[in-house]
Amino acid sequence: MSLFTTNVFFKSRRKKTIGQINKRRASNPRFQRVTKMKLPDLKDKNLTFPINIPLRISYVFRPAKRLPTIPMHDYLNFKQMTGNEILLYLENPQNLRLSEFASALNELIKKAGASEKDWANHPWIQNCAKWATEKSSNLSRVDVGILVKVFEFIKYEDEKLWANLAAASNKMLQLLRGKSYSTVFNHYLLHPSHSTSDFRSRLIEMLPVKLYKMPRDDITRCFATCVKLGLLNEYLWDKHFQRIFANRVHWFGPKNYKVIVDNLITTEFGNDVQWLSKEFLPFINNMLVRMTEEEANGLIECLNNARDKLPELETEDLINTLNHHISYTLKMQKTLEDNRLWNIVKSDLEYYKEKEKIKLQRESASQ
Repeated sequence: MSLFTTNVFFKSRRKKTIGQINKRRASNPRFQRVTKMKLPDLKDKNLTFPINIPLRISYVFRPAKRLPTIPMHDYLNFKQMTGNEILLYLENPQNLRLSEFASALNELIKKAGASEKDWANHPWIQNCAKWATEKSSNLSRVDVGILVKVFEFIKYEDEKLWANLAAASNKMLQLLRGKSYSTVFNHYLLHPSHSTSDFRSRLIEMLPVKLYKMPRDDITRCFATCVKLGLLNEYLWDKHFQRIFANRVHWFGPKNYKVIVDNLITTEFGNDVQWLSKEFLPFINNMLVRMTEEEANGLIECLNNARDKLPELETEDLINTLNHHISYTLKMQKTLEDNRLWNIVKSDLEYYKEKEKIKLQRESASQ
């Protein structure tokens, strides 16, 4: 007898009853019991009371919602710490990851009054410099840029440290991001004793590729460095810097405009009066909305220097516009200072800023 004609086969394949299905689902946690009530037709004239209302019980597939598992990160967040707390961690830098080590130094130099400290002679910072020298070959592309910026800020002088950071930068030069590349480029070209000539030549060769990935402030710094060292040639200006300045003219603010014009008029490429007066300088009129008095005065000084260098450059209208903006800004500032409501709002903002700062310090201390 075939297996398909036996009673066992037909019994296993027969249709389950509703009770059997519900019994099986009741034992499954992914099914939820649902009760439905069949309401009577209240419009029925033959309806008599009391009424028997049947309940229908069923099991619906409703799996429990699982909350996403949040990974446990034990990474130290130095942004919420005070300067003294960061220094305590930097006492033993070998206990930190290399990324945490770089982040701690980066946040330390951002604290208020950091530029007034003599960090180069601090024993814990000197210990950090030794640790960075030993671990320079294991640094990531982000950590290299951060450490170059930090030790340049504190004016640390150690030939071995700078040589090791140059070797680490040279190893991953193509992988460096725009901001890190700008930091490495400006430091090692302005301090030739910290690196070899081959490394500096490679930095100059790769500059055109990295320029388009840099923020505006870093592009301006690289431009000023090239002008200062006499590296700005026709190729760099025509194919790269001038193209960036023309296409992204709305991107550079008053401070960058001043640096660009001050450096450009000292080169042979600054004699292009038509480009300056027609394409570059007129965009100053679009910056007046957020321009401060200090920035306006800087641009006026810059335009006066440019007119002395290039007498045929027309800057009178721009200078008059900036002077009018300064007088308007001072008038509005005086009006706001005399306004009692403004002083109340300003004091409230300072109060809540201080309150939020204390709250963040407590949270970081509790962690």
